[in-house]
Amino acid sequence: MAFRFKFETLLDVRKMQENMAQQAFSQSQRQLRALIAMKERVLARKDVLRAELVTRMKSGLGSSEVKRYYDYLLHLDEGVARIDENIVKAEHQAEEKRQELLRAERAHKAMRRLREIHQDRHEGAERRAEMHFLDEIAVMRAGGER
Repeated sequence: MAFRFKFETLLDVRKMQENMAQQAFSQSQRQLRALIAMKERVLARKDVLRAELVTRMKSGLGSSEVKRYYDYLLHLDEGVARIDENIVKAEHQAEEKRQELLRAERAHKAMRRLREIHQDRHEGAERRAEMHFLDEIAVMRAGGER
């Protein structure tokens, strides 16, 4: 008789939950990397603007232009601060998703292990039944030969 795991549907559900948790974790990681890349771009832009400001100040730049540079640099600093806040939130979210993934992996692994145990028991029972059948045949032959 073929083995049939009575919790196969639950095993499938746990596998789907693990896959969904993996996708959610990957998405949170991508969002975190995107925020870090955005911060790096803003910081690089600030460095370029500072260098440009220094160069233009050496060649003579009006005070209104200097103020515009400083205002824009301040705006970029505020943007970096907001990005930093979002990075902290994204890191927390990524950690939550990682914990959810670990829970889903453990649940799926437990169901796989339960399936293995049930399958081993089933195979053992089949071997015992086969051995019993062979013993019966041997007894019948031995009884018929006398």
